[in-house]
Amino acid sequence: MSFALNIERMDVCGSKKTSLTLSVYLIDHMDEETIRAYDAMSDLYDAETKDFWEQFPKYIFSDFKSMLRDSRVVDLGSGPGRDAEYLRNLGMDVTCIDGAESMIHVTERKGFRSILKDIRSEDLNLAEFDGVWAYSSFIHISDSEAKKVLNRVSDNMHSGTILFLGLIEGMGSEIVNFSGSDFVRMFQYYNEKSLGDIMENTGFKLIKIENFKPRNHNYLNCFFRLVK
Repeated sequence: MSFALNIERMDVCGSKKTSLTLSVYLIDHMDEETIRAYDAMSDLYDAETKDFWEQFPKYIFSDFKSMLRDSRVVDLGSGPGRDAEYLRNLGMDVTCIDGAESMIHVTERKGFRSILKDIRSEDLNLAEFDGVWAYSSFIHISDSEAKKVLNRVSDNMHSGTILFLGLIEGMGSEIVNFSGSDFVRMFQYYNEKSLGDIMENTGFKLIKIENFKPRNHNYLNCFFRLVK
């Protein structure tokens, strides 16, 4: 079942643009438009986020490594692999998973084992890994889909697995145009309550949350441990 969704495009600063009509499969699947956006704009995204990662507190990567039992980790929603490079430089064995084919081509060129897969896939199995790094990937799926993914990850991973989520603080969701193009991205925001809602009964227990505010948004850097 599909329907036409009328939205107003917004730029990254929240300014309203022209009206846009999209055909989507309910709001839970708006993120399919997000995948198409990243597929088309991978090089621009890599360039635009360079400054963000230069400001990002690098001790977060070290904290993640210190919590792991072993070095095998997956960068879930890896994008162009900028996070994965930091993780690899710390001695971790990193596999990249992303739903955008162009992003996978980038991480392959960087020498990573790379898997083309939507993180919502029902056959997602991360049992071989000791840690899951998911920065700015769960912000592009609805909270109901995020809950399903977290339960799926929990079911096939061992107790003690470390999960790192990078989220944006806020309430609800919105659709934002991609740097003035006709492509759009869906953003799901989280606060303490909505984060607690998606983590409830998944088996992942909160270790700590740290804040990072490089621009207009406050990013929530969240560490969890799987307890079975």
